[in-house]
Amino acid sequence: MTNYTFQSLFDFTRTTSGTFVGSNGLIQTTPASVNLLTFTQEFDNAIWTKSAVTATANTTAAPDGTSTADTITEDTSTGTHIVRFQPFTVTSGITYTAAVYVKANGRNRVRLINFDNVSAIVSIFNLSTGTVVSGTGSILSVGNGWYRITQTFTGAATGATNFAYQISLDDGTTNSYTGNGTSGIFLWGAQLELGSTATTYTRNNGGVFPARFDYDPATLAPKGILIEEQRTNTFTYSEDFTNAIWAKGGVTVSADAAASPDGTVDADKIVEDTSTGNHNVFNAGGGAAGVYTMSAFAKPAGRNWFIVRIEGVDAWFNLANGTIGSVGAGLTAAITPAANGYYRCAITKTLAGATACTYRLSTGDGISSYTGDGVSGVFLWGAQLEAGAFATSYIPTVASQVTRAADQCTIVAPMFAPWYNQSEGTFVVAFDMAGGSASVANNRITLSARESATSSHNIYNGSGQVTGWTVLSGVDQAYLTTGAVAANTVTNIAYAYKANDFAASRNGGTVATDTSGTLPTPTVLGIGSNSANALFLSGHIRSAQYYPFRASDTQLQALST
Repeated sequence: MTNYTFQSLFDFTRTTSGTFVGSNGLIQTTPASVNLLTFTQEFDNAIWTKSAVTATANTTAAPDGTSTADTITEDTSTGTHIVRFQPFTVTSGITYTAAVYVKANGRNRVRLINFDNVSAIVSIFNLSTGTVVSGTGSILSVGNGWYRITQTFTGAATGATNFAYQISLDDGTTNSYTGNGTSGIFLWGAQLELGSTATTYTRNNGGVFPARFDYDPATLAPKGILIEEQRTNTFTYSEDFTNAIWAKGGVTVSADAAASPDGTVDADKIVEDTSTGNHNVFNAGGGAAGVYTMSAFAKPAGRNWFIVRIEGVDAWFNLANGTIGSVGAGLTAAITPAANGYYRCAITKTLAGATACTYRLSTGDGISSYTGDGVSGVFLWGAQLEAGAFATSYIPTVASQVTRAADQCTIVAPMFAPWYNQSEGTFVVAFDMAGGSASVANNRITLSARESATSSHNIYNGSGQVTGWTVLSGVDQAYLTTGAVAANTVTNIAYAYKANDFAASRNGGTVATDTSGTLPTPTVLGIGSNSANALFLSGHIRSAQYYPFRASDTQLQALST
């Protein structure tokens, strides 16, 4: 009998630790130690720019006992001898902590340099005495000549820094000197994270993290890792309805009148006056023609009905019970409970171009114009207008539009090969997708074990069908549809591959099979996308497992139940 090893890639429904922060009306958690850098032990990787130094990989024992520390050696030029990371976007007012493990190898002093987007923050460390020579950094001995040096800084302005992270060799007197071609330091375990404390080192082998974990705002039940495509909030001053960008009609606006869904007291109160007519705030929105989704978080403050209006068409939302009332022609509407008693109200419409966007008070379903009482209204927060067929997580803005980058989650070399069996295997994944029926019909990847753009194993949603799909050099080897997927509903699917032996089962249902097909040879796993920055899930990955053998049909049904 053959013994097989089960590889659990991740199970996000069981994640409970972390620091809770509010976002898109859901409670998200970031694991206690999230490393914002990539290739954090591979200083020979091109992501690390080397100036007047060379990086030699895996030359000595690291603090964890593995032979994975790199040697950084100065050349013979005169100047600065530096290893530095790629540009990084610093957010104003956010605190970051940088850390790295260093050990002397002919040079006893190093500089840790960070940029707050206005100025450089520099700390100098003595590796022979284990002391901070200058600056606000800290140094901690971890044994065998290794020290962990850290530095905390707060973003002075939002934007891309010149360099977010630099480790500079120093001859003890100046940062610029003539190198000897042999001296340097050992380097291992770079980390950049949110917060004022350096937490336990977490390796990042090139995946783009931190991952975003969503929780149900009412029950706090974990929903999984959130994978979304790139989106832009085209509204400015998304939390400040007192700003002149928001025109007012029949209302007054009080800033920061209540706690918002993220717990901060920054929700505005929109109060009707005593006039007869419409009571609203409105803004110009949209741009190029296309499908747009407009949303906001609203909470009753005397008025239980709330209207979201775009291009002259309205949808009514009942904030007392979280239901949708009348919806105008050409609109689709959605309402989602958020934290602190709010609901996120969203509408989607195909626009001809730039148009008026309005948030309006109402006294009942279908009622737009009425005589106000001068005291009633709603709390309003988080206005968003984005190109797309459904609302994605909230993107705060101030004076300019803000784009949230796509979530890219991958397992790459060298972490892919040790667990993946090229000859046969089985993927099992539980996921959900955002959006209504129209958006669910779009092709979206759940998992993609990829050799190239035209060769891969995939679990994906293809035109509304949950599908196990293997393709080689652009030719389908297996294409197994297992049934329709519903929006915002957890789906489980197991997909097995082996030469001339493919099978898939969804939610324990009938197994679809294909007995003819050749296998690709993947080297990377895309999670929630095809690993090439396309076909994003725009939903949650709740869990994923991998078995290095072709599970039986009966096992596939059990695994997908």
